[in-house]
This record gives sequence, C-alpha cells and structure tokens, in this order.
Amino acid sequence: MKVIRLKKDSHLRTRYQYGAGLDIHKATIVAAVCAQSPSMFKKLAVQQFRRTPQGLGEMCKFLSKHLIKTIVMESTGVYTPQVRDFLQNFQHWKPNSPEIIVINPSLLRKFPGEIHADTVDAVELARLGLLGLARHSHLPHDKLRELRRVTRQVHYVMKDSTRAKNRIKQNLDFFGLSLPGLDLNSQWVLELLRVLITPSVKGNFGNSYHAVMRGTISTKKSTQTALKRRVADFTPYFPITLPRSALKCLEMYLADLSVQEGMLGILGTEIEHILNETASLRDSVQRLTALPGVDEKTAAILLSEIGEVQRFPTQKQFLQYVGCSPTIYQSGTIEHGGHLNKRVNHFAKRAFFNIGKVICSIVKQDSDLKEYGRKQLNRYWNAKKLAWMKTGIKAARIMYKILKTEAEYVPFYESQNDQKVCTVNSERTSTIQLKELRKRTRRYLKYVNSVSEQASAQARAKVYSILHKLWIETEALHT
Repeated sequence: MKVIRLKKDSHLRTRYQYGAGLDIHKATIVAAVCAQSPSMFKKLAVQQFRRTPQGLGEMCKFLSKHLIKTIVMESTGVYTPQVRDFLQNFQHWKPNSPEIIVINPSLLRKFPGEIHADTVDAVELARLGLLGLARHSHLPHDKLRELRRVTRQVHYVMKDSTRAKNRIKQNLDFFGLSLPGLDLNSQWVLELLRVLITPSVKGNFGNSYHAVMRGTISTKKSTQTALKRRVADFTPYFPITLPRSALKCLEMYLADLSVQEGMLGILGTEIEHILNETASLRDSVQRLTALPGVDEKTAAILLSEIGEVQRFPTQKQFLQYVGCSPTIYQSGTIEHGGHLNKRVNHFAKRAFFNIGKVICSIVKQDSDLKEYGRKQLNRYWNAKKLAWMKTGIKAARIMYKILKTEAEYVPFYESQNDQKVCTVNSERTSTIQLKELRKRTRRYLKYVNSVSEQASAQARAKVYSILHKLWIETEALHT
C-alpha cells in the first residue's frame, strides 16, 4: 500500500470541521470537541483534565485525535497563559497545528435564567471558534508579559501602601490628633510618628514634638525644620496622648509601610533589569520619559499595558483601549458625550490620570502640554479631576504618535505650528495689499493716458507724485 505524506502547510477538505473549547479553572480544565457541517452542529466528546503538567499532556493527546481547526478558551486571569503555552509547544498535532484563540470572557456572558455549566461553556466556546466569531485578545510576548506582571505588582503594592496610610490617619483622627497638612508621603511625618511610638514619650504628642526639637531623639535636620515651621499649627494638639492600643496599631502600620517601600525597591530593580535585557523596550521607555510627568516607572507601566501599538490602526481605537475616550449617548435626535468608558484597561487609565495630575500640579517646566494643563485648570477651576483627566487624554494622544512613528517628543511642537500659521497669514495679507496697490496704479495710469495734451502741467505732476508714492509702497512690500 502506498503511503501518502501530507505537507505541513496542506489543508484537508473534510465534510466536517472540528473545533474545541476549553473551560479553565484553578484545578481542572473541561475540554469539549465539536463538529460542524453546513447543516448541523454536533458535540462529539467532553472530558475533564487536571491543570497539571501530566493533565495538560493528556488533554493535548485527547485533542490531537481529531482534526482540530480552532481551540478557543477564555482569558481567566493567571490560569490561561500556562495552558496556552502548553498547547503551542505541543508537537504532535495532525496534520497542522490548530489556531489557539484566547477571547475576552464578556463575549460569552450569561444572562439570568440561562444554564451555567462547565460543559455548556466549553461547547459554546467551540461553537464560537467554528463560526468564526471568536476574536483574539491581545497576549504580549514573553518579555512584555513579564514586564506587565511586574508592573502590576507595583500597582498592588502601592495600593496596599495607600491603604496603610489611610488607616494611620484614621487611627490618629479617632483620638483627636488631626494634624493639619499631615502628608504621609513626607519623610519628616514618618519620623515624627516613629518618635511618637517610642516608650520614652509615652504616646504624648507634645513630648514627641519637644523630643525632636531638643535633639533627645536623633532625627534628620529637615524634620526639625519642618516642625519649626508648623509650631503654631501643632501647639493646640500638645496635650493629646494616645493609648497603648493606638500606639501598637500605629507601630504595625509603620512597619507595614517600611516593608512595602522595600518591596517597591525590589520591583523597581527587576523592572530595570527587564528593560536592559530588551533594547526595543529600553528605547521606547526613553522616548516616553521625555514627556512631562512621565517617569521611568510610569513609562514601563504604560508600555506593558499597551503592548504593540501597531495593533491600533487609529488613534480613536487606542484611546478607547486606554480609557481616554468618552462614551456617546444617543437617543433619537439627542446626542451628547458621556463619561469615560468603563470596559477599558484600568491600569493604563489610572496611569494617564496620574500623568495629567502631575502635569497640572507638579511639573514646572514650560511646554505645550503644560500650557494645555493650565488652560484646563482655568476652565474647570471647580472640577480639578476633570482637568487632570483631560490633560491625561492629551498626553495619551501625544504618546500614541510617539510610539506609532517612533518620533521624539517636541515640547513646543504646537507653538512652532502656530508661528508658521502666523507667517503664512502675514504673507497672504502682504500679497493682497500688493494686488490692491497694482490695481490703483493701473487706474491712475489710465487716467494719465486719458488726459489731453492741453492739460495743465500741475495736474500731471500731481498724478505722477501719487504714482511715485504707490510704487514706493510696492517696493517696501517686496522687500
């Protein structure tokens, strides 16, 4: 019997098309294989596997028994990447490797009253793949995926740090120690609180203040300077004494903040290491840090969340993904803009909001973006968050252009264009004036030609003097 070997890129024409759907959970995976013909859709086999290396190998062997065209799965947090990588690395697909599609779970959202079961979900995923309705979700490459995982850990640690700071303020306010201008991001405030929990001051705020000013407890000189400036504000709170339970809670939260600062340092070092390993990522980060209000950490966060900017053909699609595009409300003949869309990348949206806040409040260096932030603050003087977000949206537009064209940021790009427009307008005005002078000159020449020879010499001299002035003005416009 002659054996026919199929080429790797050959496509078989079969009566049925086969597809698979995977419903992934923490410990198990439900795999369903279905077949479709022009007139029917049929469920062939459903089997459950453990989400272990051995279980994934058995699942791949189970799926390879069929001529699978597509394998569809939902993006279920941290469980999907391992399964997807295992399927891509499997070498025994017959005859070709299937198309592996990871979709957004919102495409398969269940409504109240519908059956919700793992088997049904797996079959529905297979049906989406066979009908061609499964849209790929963006899955970054290895280095970008690693960078995204680390930068999101930075977000979670900073969130925990903010929570601890709010609890410290709540603990102080509960016992009446509501100090004005208490910013827990300042080092002198943390030093003052550490002095407050020492046994020698016995939880009394006045004792802790005097211990710092007299040098009984060693602190930085900047702490003493900051307290000296606020002596009038802090004097009314000197009699307040915190109980032992409040001091223990305060000590616990301060220790938590110290641990989180160390974690942020470790994550920052890891981000730097990942960027140095990939030259393209390092170049992109350097271009983004040229924007006002964008440091290296923020640039790494945005780059990891955006991924390949070429997947956004238009600026509008990019703004919709990063949460910088307002929704449109439309009903009949009524149409107006609404709030920002909620189904977006929330990490990128928060980053652009912070960029707008920094540009409006902290950045001192002048640029077109800084001037735009000033205008937004003047326009929305009673809604600062709106001004911050609009400035962040402006920064998002500029960032899309930089990443798309690999151009460098020009701080006064719009100002240069305005100067060019003014120059063009002035040249256009000069041209119009020159045409008017030529028109008047032709009119006077026609008058001179119509004057008879018997006309007085005085009239001719007057006309020639007018023509002389007109031509002097013409020469001035030419120069």
